[in-house]
This record gives sequence, C-alpha cells and structure tokens, in this order.
Amino acid sequence: MVDVDGLKRVNDCFGHAAGDQLLRAASDALLRAAGSGATVARFGGDEFAVLAHVPDRRAAEAFRDRLQQSLRHDVVVFGNAVEMRASVGLAATADPTTRGADLIHAADQDMYRRKRQRV
Repeated sequence: MVDVDGLKRVNDCFGHAAGDQLLRAASDALLRAAGSGATVARFGGDEFAVLAHVPDRRAAEAFRDRLQQSLRHDVVVFGNAVEMRASVGLAATADPTTRGADLIHAADQDMYRRKRQRV
C-alpha cells in the first residue's frame, strides 16, 4: 500500500487540478519502479496498491524500498515545485489461501507504522 503524503496540502494550496497532477506523477513513478511484472492500481484518494510476485521477504522489502525511493523527488505542478513523498507499507504471503482483504489490512497497518516512524 502506498499513501502519497501531503496531497491535501497540495489541493488546499494549489487546487484539486494540481493534486490530480501530483497523483499522475506518483502513478507514473510507481509504474516505472514496479516494472512490467507488477500491477499498480489507484486504491482511492491518495492511496495506491502495488501487487508483485517476489521470491522472498528480503526481495519484498527491497521492492517496497524501491517504490518508496521512486516517490522521493520534487515535481512541478502548475508551475509550482512540490515535494513528492509517500509512505509504503508491505504485506507478503506464500499462502495462496490468504484473503486479499487480510493482505490489504496488513499492508495498510505497516504503511501507517512506517509513516509514524518517518522511514
């Protein structure tokens, strides 16, 4: 789960069209960082879900870190430089019977934990 930090501030300062531009920049960055084997979807508001098949937990953590790093740069929205940042949470399983809702919940909890820690 990926939460684009500061979207409300961009919307409040520069308008919702600027916020939409920030979301498009975030989705482009996620698509590039995730690669062709992953699925990137806007989950709602300022959140995205990224699904990928990786061999183990270490690879999953590296994937998460790559996604988060891809969202750490400035973007220009309607002529204004805006700092793009995001919090990324991870959930992984090797069990094909794990419910999707359980994975989403676990990734969401990890994302909020990491956001509080400002990782």
